[in-house]
Order: sequence, then structure tokens, then C-alpha cells
Amino acid sequence: NAGQADYAMANATLDQVAAAWRAAHPDCLVRSIAWGPWAGGMVGPLLAEVFASRGVPAIPVAQGAAAFVDEITGPRSAGTQPRILLGAGGPEALGAGAGGGFGPSAARRILGRLSVHERTHPWLTDHSPADIAVLPLAMALDWLARGARALRGGGEGGMVLRDLRVLRKIAFPHLADTGHELFVSVAGSDPRRDGDPSGAATAPLPVLRIDDADGMPHYQARLDPAQPQPVPSSAWPTPEGLAEKAAEVSTCRDLIYRSDALFHGPRFQAIQWLRGMSEHGAEGSVVGVDELAWGLDDWYFDVAGLDGGMQLAGLWAWRVLGGALPVAVRECRIHRPGLMTGAARSVVTAREIDNIHALCDVVILDDDAARIELIGVELVRRPDWMPSS
Repeated sequence: NAGQADYAMANATLDQVAAAWRAAHPDCLVRSIAWGPWAGGMVGPLLAEVFASRGVPAIPVAQGAAAFVDEITGPRSAGTQPRILLGAGGPEALGAGAGGGFGPSAARRILGRLSVHERTHPWLTDHSPADIAVLPLAMALDWLARGARALRGGGEGGMVLRDLRVLRKIAFPHLADTGHELFVSVAGSDPRRDGDPSGAATAPLPVLRIDDADGMPHYQARLDPAQPQPVPSSAWPTPEGLAEKAAEVSTCRDLIYRSDALFHGPRFQAIQWLRGMSEHGAEGSVVGVDELAWGLDDWYFDVAGLDGGMQLAGLWAWRVLGGALPVAVRECRIHRPGLMTGAARSVVTAREIDNIHALCDVVILDDDAARIELIGVELVRRPDWMPSS
């Protein structure tokens, strides 16, 4: 939330101090508590109203005090994590289990559990920017969309997710041995349960999250009850300036992935052809899950195809900004779920560029219509990238 970056940074620092102290003093009970808003003192009536509008209730003083006592008098088992998130609500929100706070919402509930292992997701080893597999944003969006589908009771139609945010990257250092377990959860209002199947109520949009095994959120997005409107390919023209820039880029797939901009191994090399790039955007051709032989049959949309579009955005951001990472998407419009049957056109359209940020739109189009649109993709320059002199 606006005005809370300093508070979040202070809590993150405290987490690190607590973890280090715990490692050095295993006989001590160590707790770093990240509090949600309290109903007294730190949250006035105006701010309380803002929090409530976002589905974040304030913690009653007596309930917060009791939760604090529970934490500092709790078990000192070796498996207990020192980082605790506490928010308003019942036991499921106030630290159920060792180090198991579920964040600042009373309505969090698990929609699905995801087991990730090299046996089931072998292609992830080809998405290892620093020799450790990392979850791509496109796959996180697919998991959130599947959670949204479960939340609204099934169906195969399109959907809109808003304010997709990368809170923390998800790395898989144990992909080849123990694997990893993640959870898709929901916090906030569920329009169907609030008695409005259309989702037209004014209640806050439900927040979908991908949490790790400790309950720590890594990705989140809001489910919009509206259906995306069909978009013809003519709504996504070729960006300006590609013709004169075409000679400066490599149109061969092998050469594209030899560039410093992309780290993707063979099973993530979705870009087949690059028409060109300019400060106004980029255009190319991408293939999907079937062509790259990912397997599995429970994809909501073609994750590999969308990742190809995100790679194209990464190439464009590399050109105009330097190395950059996606951190947020304002609106994700999934028009046609399911897998692509062949190559598809992908277009990146520039919105804004400054010294550290690049904002663009990304679309995957086939059969003369948009399959999926990402509106307002925000990329931030990597801290390890320095402009040449």
C-alpha cells in the first residue's frame, strides 16, 4: 500500500536479523512479527476505511494481544520459522501452526496444492537464469487462473485478472531431489458466496495468491468478475519503426537465444521468428506447449506461448532499457483458454520508458483474434545491469 514501503522494508530487515539470530542461538525462541493494521493507535478511521475497502480488516486490540502472547509462549520446535504474519480473523489467520500465520486477511482459504519436481516439470531446468530454476510469470498466471476457475465453480470461459504482482520470486533449488510444494489461496470477498453469481457486487475483488509451504505469498492478483471482450487482430497493429530496424535484429531462432538478453534453454525457446524491434515495440512468432513438448494436460491456457510473448517483451526491454525483469501486470485478459495448435503472432506495444522502468502491452494472437492480452506489463531494470559508457 502507498506509504508503507518503509514499514515493509523494516519488517524485511527484522526477518533477516531474526533468521540470523535463530541460526546462532538455536536454543532461543525467536519471532519476527509482521503485523497487519491494529484497530487502535496506528490506524485512524480514514485509514481503516481504506483497508476495509481492500478486504483487510483491522486487528481488535484484545485479539492482537492474545495472538502476541500465543507467539512468545509457543513451542520452540526446530521446525518453527521465526517469521510470523498476523492479521485480523480467526485461528486460521492468526498463526495456525508453527510459524503459520497466513497474512492480513480473515478469508484466506486454500484452493489447490501444487507439487513441483523435475519428474513432473522437467522443462523448468531450462528456465534457470542463475543456474537455479525459477518460476516464469506466465506459469504463475496459469496457476492463479486455475485457482480463479475453482473459485468461480469451474467453466472453461475466459477471465480477467487484475493487478498481478510479483511479491517474491519463486526459485526451485531442490527441483531434482525433494521438489517443492506451493499453494494457491484466496483472500477477500467471493462474489458467488456473497450471493451475487454475476460478481457485480461492490465488495472487494477476491485476491488470489501463490504461497510457499510457510504461507509466505509470492504472487498475487485480483479476480475480476467481468468477461473479456473479443479483440480482433486488427486492434494490434505492427509497432512503428520495425521496417527500418529489421536489419539490426536476428530473425533466426538460434541467434535470438544466443543474445545476452535471453537465458532460456531449448524447452523454453518459444520465439521462432523476430520481425523486428524499435522503441515503439516488437513483433514475432511464438509456439506453445505442444511444440515444445512440455506435456501435462491441465493447462488453463498455453503457458509456453505466453512465455514466448514475455520473452519478446524482455528482448524489447533489453534494447530500450537494458536487462529487465517483469514485476507486475495491470490487467490479464484471457480470451481463449486452451492450447495453441501452431505458431501464433505476438506483439509488444510500448507505453512508457524511463531510466529504470519500461511499461508495455503484450498479446498472443491466432485465428485473427487475441488469445491472451497482458495490459500494462511493468519491467524493472535488473540491479546487476549497468549501461555501457
